[in-house]
Amino acid sequence: MSGPHVLVSGALAAKAGHGGEAWVRLGWIAGAHRLGCDVTFVEVAEVSAESTAASYFDDVVEWSGLGGRAALLAPDGRTVRGIPAGELEEIVAAADLLIDVSGTLRGGPVIDRLRRAVRRRAYVDVDPGYTQLWAAEGLLGAHLAEYTLHLTVGDAVARCGLPQSGLTWRPIRPPIDLDQWPTAAGRPGILSTIASWRGAYGPLVIDGQPLGGKVHQFRRLRDLPRAVPQRCEVALAIHPADAADAAALRDGGWDVLDPGPLTRTPDAYRCFIQSAAGELSVAQGMYVGTQCGWISDRTAAYLASGKPAVIQDTGFDAELRTGGLLPFRTRQDAADACREIDSDPVGYATAARSLAERHFAADRVVARVLDLAGV
Repeated sequence: MSGPHVLVSGALAAKAGHGGEAWVRLGWIAGAHRLGCDVTFVEVAEVSAESTAASYFDDVVEWSGLGGRAALLAPDGRTVRGIPAGELEEIVAAADLLIDVSGTLRGGPVIDRLRRAVRRRAYVDVDPGYTQLWAAEGLLGAHLAEYTLHLTVGDAVARCGLPQSGLTWRPIRPPIDLDQWPTAAGRPGILSTIASWRGAYGPLVIDGQPLGGKVHQFRRLRDLPRAVPQRCEVALAIHPADAADAAALRDGGWDVLDPGPLTRTPDAYRCFIQSAAGELSVAQGMYVGTQCGWISDRTAAYLASGKPAVIQDTGFDAELRTGGLLPFRTRQDAADACREIDSDPVGYATAARSLAERHFAADRVVARVLDLAGV
């Protein structure tokens, strides 16, 4: 007897060329598979059948073994790639649960009908702070209210003062497929991260203070590498207009790398992460300023690979503040943490993997969602 039928929705084609974004969706799929679920992946995106984005969708589906179980739809419901529309309607009608990453299963009447055909619908918020503020400002309309379960990768969303808009936000960890992310030796003495200088969203204002991307956090720590024993790399998406900032980071000791070839595909993204000994990263100002408890799927990948992570404190729960995950608030905190992991690289690598196994394993994460959804 087959297990529950889970429909996972998210962005692949819409995030073409961003291997890390693909892993966010693949983690949910892997977790459901490991629990014996039948899984179908659906994406809605404004792309043509001849586009590079559609080809990227094909490549990721084939690479990940999703062939025959994935569909790329236009907003009007037409099938661009994968499962034909008629067959997909039957699959969706039989689904026990929709896991919708960022609520992207939306479009015209046909798409809305598909979404509503699934009785249990889980919205997965991967942008805590932004999502709640947008909802409070009415920018998400009634869309969020259509979901029967609201999940967030922000541990503290329900208690940090963000508007709740009448919803119950339940914290969930970013799921990571531990088999696809085994421990890897990497290069000793190298800390790395992957980042976007300004990010996809502009700043939002809370209590008169604009909170946005990583730019201001990086500026505060531009010379941090001068204070640590490791070499620090950042695969940084930064616009040529910000060349002065890129130069300041380099002057401060950061190796600023072009993220394009290093993170373009899921495999390239994994290789880059696993080539380091650990992670050193700031967080977006939104997450730091609200202390919403955001934890990154990227950091989960470092931990699974046996890479301890020195990351900016966003208010995440105490159970994560052990061994392989070292949060910092100040430059001195960060420098001390880097020296700490340099003093015992093997011990911290072991602790990092153990933390991933306890809290980020895809099957554990999805099992909790199935339980919360009553599946």
